[in-house]
Amino acid sequence: MSRLVSIPENIPIIIWVSENANEQTGLLFTMSLLRERKNNIFFINTGQLYKEIFKSKSIWRQGIWA
Repeated sequence: MSRLVSIPENIPIIIWVSENANEQTGLLFTMSLLRERKNNIFFINTGQLYKEIFKSKSIWRQGIWA
């Protein structure tokens, strides 16, 4: 936690998080530690991003897309 709060306020913070309960709980805890900070904070929702990137129903089989 000390490393988290020692980030200088002029440095943006990027948090990678998915949609599972553990990561969402960690995100809320982290945000509570950063609530007084003036940093720009960005979230990357990896679960949503995965769905957007792999919209098609193609699957990867033995080195080729099927």
